[in-house]
Amino acid sequence: IKYRKDKIKGIILVSSFLSVPHPVLKLTRWLPLSFFPWHWAPAWAIRLFCVGIDASDDLVRQVLNAINSVPAYIISARIKALCKLRQPQDKIDIPCLYLQPSADRLVPKWHAEMIRALFHNFTMRVIPGPHFLLQANPKECIESVMEFVGSITKQRGTGAPLS
Repeated sequence: IKYRKDKIKGIILVSSFLSVPHPVLKLTRWLPLSFFPWHWAPAWAIRLFCVGIDASDDLVRQVLNAINSVPAYIISARIKALCKLRQPQDKIDIPCLYLQPSADRLVPKWHAEMIRALFHNFTMRVIPGPHFLLQANPKECIESVMEFVGSITKQRGTGAPLS
């Protein structure tokens, strides 16, 4: 992995993965995903897999609107790209914060350990919520991010904000 350590002060990952997040996705390589009616995603599926069973109708509607704004061929290409992911081998010497949803139904918890192995300086916070953690629990996510940014600023030995 090539990066400019002088420019990147920290990495924040949320509900992330370095390899195929779920084995079922491997089956999609044989499906004509660009013809799949993504805009017909039922509200119960959005709640179950993305925003949580108790999510408001408004949040579900916002997610469906976001899905519907993306052409099917782009969604298809993204899913096919997920199937080709391979775990990087190089260690990264940049602080990393990983926000892991406590109730993620799309990315198994063991993916966090794969990411931990990649970073010399790794912090993980398990936050109550589903896969779309930032939308479902923004307050606790913001608190964790601000704490992480503060710790990086302290490590740099200045009170100056990150650039």
